[in-house]
Amino acid sequence: MNKSNRTALVAVTIAAGLMVGASISPAAAQCGRASWYALNSKTASGERMNPSALTAAHRTLPFGTRLRVTNRNNGR
Repeated sequence: MNKSNRTALVAVTIAAGLMVGASISPAAAQCGRASWYALNSKTASGERMNPSALTAAHRTLPFGTRLRVTNRNNGR
């Protein structure tokens, strides 16, 4: 997997819900499955996917929510 695809996968891993905590509310752990956006495809907000940006999507969290994401396989 090349760096661009890895970056896209990481961006959408955030989206899929391998997350801990939210920006305003107390930390609440969630686990989920990850998928990824194809490079330059449109995201849920209508913006183009940017592999250099910290972007993600989630079904219930509002736009602008900040999260801490942890890969459960390696703890990073």
